[in-house]
Amino acid sequence: MTSPAPSGFMVFHSNRMEGLLELLLSYVKERPLAPLQSETILVQSNGMKHWLTLSLAHTSALGICAATRLELPSSQLWQIYRSVLGADKLPAHMALDKAPMVWRILRRLPEWHKDPSFSPLAHYLGDDTQGSRAFGLAQQLADVLDGYQNYRADWLEHWAAGRDVLDRGQALPPAQAWQAAMWRDLLGDVQAHLPEAQTGFQARSDVHKAFMQALKSLSPQQLSKALPPRLLVFGITALPMQTLEALVALGRFIPVLMFVHNPSREHWGHLTESLVPEGHPLLAAWGKHGRDYLHAIDNFEAAEPHAPPFQRVNLFIDPLNEAQDAGQQASVLQTLQSAILHLDTPPTAPALLGQPDHSLQFVQTHLAQREVEVLHDRILTWLDADHRLQPSDIMVMVPDMAAFSAHIQAVFGRFPIHHPRHIPFSVADTTPRQVPLVQALEFLLNLPEARVTLSEWRSLFEVSAVR
Repeated sequence: MTSPAPSGFMVFHSNRMEGLLELLLSYVKERPLAPLQSETILVQSNGMKHWLTLSLAHTSALGICAATRLELPSSQLWQIYRSVLGADKLPAHMALDKAPMVWRILRRLPEWHKDPSFSPLAHYLGDDTQGSRAFGLAQQLADVLDGYQNYRADWLEHWAAGRDVLDRGQALPPAQAWQAAMWRDLLGDVQAHLPEAQTGFQARSDVHKAFMQALKSLSPQQLSKALPPRLLVFGITALPMQTLEALVALGRFIPVLMFVHNPSREHWGHLTESLVPEGHPLLAAWGKHGRDYLHAIDNFEAAEPHAPPFQRVNLFIDPLNEAQDAGQQASVLQTLQSAILHLDTPPTAPALLGQPDHSLQFVQTHLAQREVEVLHDRILTWLDADHRLQPSDIMVMVPDMAAFSAHIQAVFGRFPIHHPRHIPFSVADTTPRQVPLVQALEFLLNLPEARVTLSEWRSLFEVSAVR
């Protein structure tokens, strides 16, 4: 058995998810963990978790997906924080995490309503300081502050110290000064209610600083039991800077491998919409998050004297070469993907990418229900045209699963298993509101204002807990 790799920070680039999977499998097979150790893979969504689990368990891959933990980066990193800093000093959830912060803000809104410095909030609320409008506002404010904790911790540090500034000492606009006052008020509220042992960790930025300091002072032997044997970060398109800093720091003690989807083999960190003539316009228009993420990763290479060993591995696949090797004519989608891969500048005048085909289509419908119906018919057509294609090979991405989940169930679930139009399917990334028990509870809470049909009443008893 080959021993696991020494500590270090490795970045694998590919323009295909299949390429990233091939790189991951190659590394895992060459350097397997000890039999009783668990592999830890960080993914960005439950949908990716589902796809990666099936891909690893395929007979052509590992044959089984066992002793493998697929986690979201935030939850896994928090477990590591607690292991390193001590579970007695760091709670499982912070008082200023998004969910509890909603209720803390809602409790403070009546006081803020009386304070002239919070006049924009008072103007929005009117007389509703604890009703539905207040709750919606509390949710929005908690979401904004949660984003600040992840991506703008420096702002929050300035505000906590009483300095109403942004980047490089730039003054906070007067119209937004209430945000700094709100953050200071929340910190004071937390400090008044926290146990003494936890007063040093009011926000996640405080935890991150303490964690980074602990990594500098602790020895590898002291950290051996607190850290997983290695971390694999697969297919994530963006991470907060604090998370990247923590992963790079962990690379001094354990192998940290980043499997990054990169649509172009050329450097495109300079590409912006104002520089479209010098690069591909699709990357300039749609690739901002990916560009910033790749740029942040590259900046960590030898960024500090004690940085871990940094390695980069590329596996780029040119779709035009794929089509040529298969003896086929390149499709419109393959031609477009190849142009992005090589960062080709498009012609000044409109031109066809190839012979018109069905590899790239834009479909517009009038309702979400109709959109799913069209999708169902298209998938049936593909399955009939290519018998090698299996339903498990198809992944459908939607912008808002909560909005589409009911339509998916209505369209894909209307045919019994043995019906010729039945397509096996599963829905990932469901919200808690899609859980049958939660739906039943919502149904019961709405009874005083609802008009219930007989079929709706019967459906309530399909939930085992209600029966």
